[in-house]
Order: sequence, then C-alpha cells, then structure tokens
Amino acid sequence: MPQVNRDAIRAFLRESGTPDDIADDAMRAAEELFAVLDTSRRSPDDPVDPSRLAAVVSSVTGRPVERSMCLSRRYLISKEPWMTPEAYERHREIELRNAGAVILEESVSPTFREALESAQSEPLERALRAVARERDLALRWGTIDFDAQERAAALAVPQGFSWRSICLEKLKARMALTDVLSSVMDEDDGMHVRIALEHLFAYAIAGNRERVELFASLVPHLTPYRSTFIPIGWKKHEPTTLLVNVA
Repeated sequence: MPQVNRDAIRAFLRESGTPDDIADDAMRAAEELFAVLDTSRRSPDDPVDPSRLAAVVSSVTGRPVERSMCLSRRYLISKEPWMTPEAYERHREIELRNAGAVILEESVSPTFREALESAQSEPLERALRAVARERDLALRWGTIDFDAQERAAALAVPQGFSWRSICLEKLKARMALTDVLSSVMDEDDGMHVRIALEHLFAYAIAGNRERVELFASLVPHLTPYRSTFIPIGWKKHEPTTLLVNVA
C-alpha cells in the first residue's frame, strides 16, 4: 500500500484550479521522491553532483554559490587522534553531536531555508494573488470568511492575510508526509523535502510554469537513500560559500 497519497495531492491541485499540464509536470517531478518514500528503498545509483546542486540552490535562492564545503551528517565533530574510539562513539550521539549542531548553527547565515523563504515568499504570494479572484480560491479552500459583497467586489483581503501561507498549510495537510519522512530521514532533511514540495505544488496551483520547473530541478537532489547532498546554508562571513550535509 503506497504511503504517499498521490490522489489526495492531485485532487487538491484540481480543486484549486491548477492547469492540467502544469499539475502533470509537478506530479512527475515529485514521483521519484514519492516512490522512494513508498518503499523506503534506495533509488538507483545516481550520485548527486555537488556543483550541479550548488547551481540549483543558487537559482532557487538568488544567492551566489562559488564553492561548497561538505560536512558529515553523522559526524559533525570529527574524531581527534587523542580520543579513544570507545569514548568517541559512546559520547558522539549525545554530547558531541549536540555540540556540533550548536557550532553549525552559529556558523551559518543565512540557512538554506531562510534564503529560500526570503527569495520565494513575495513571488509566490504575487502569483497566488493573481489567480485568487479569478478562481475564487477563498471558496475553493474554505478558509476565508468573506461575505458575498466583499467577494463580489474585489476580494478584499484582511490585513496580514497571505494566500501563500494558506496554500502551504493546505498542501502540508494534503501531503501528510511528516510520518513518512521521519521514518526514513532525520528531521532537518525531512523539512527540506517538505518545503521543496510545498513550493513545487504551490507554484503549480498558481500556474507559474517557470517556477515549477525551477523547483522540479531541486526536488531530485533531496531524494533520500541516494548519494544525497542536503544544503544547510551559507558560511557566516563567507557569503558565497555553501555548507552541504553529506551522508
């Protein structure tokens, strides 16, 4: 039994008025990832090219990447010659890994997620706003309590309202990937996958083919059980150096 409910995702795209051809493109882009999540098996041996990943990350965030620095997901702090193997392994999962995570957090600015959100938030909001009135998304999504007069006039939007945030919340609920991701990936990796998929499908709903293609180029790099490189963020004080987590 598949773990990823493709029918629920496709139904939401249809309910939201997504053009069929763009919906097809988005579903095809996500299928490799969905297939891996269904089976929890390694995808074909197709190692990720870090330079290609850097180019994709630069495209989706708008930030330059001149070089990448790789670090280990399992061993954020390397074993020093003076450490005994037994002591290192005994404490790595708790003290050393926690310390490594803190050091990493203080060494990155911005994170990949921050850079992506900063670059994509406004374009996605504009794209969704452009189709909201035409498709009456307020009614389709059943989330906005406008009276008939407001809807008929100009779909007046309350201060602070965001089509983007509503769309991403709806997509998150329909994808229901949290449990599936947590069973095969660590929390940070799962978050990267979810964000990439949310933007892929949200831009499909908005009918923005160019952005769908952009995120379609990112999703395969985040597929678990392959030679995956997970973008972490830019090294602080080195704005063109991308830190990347590897297995």
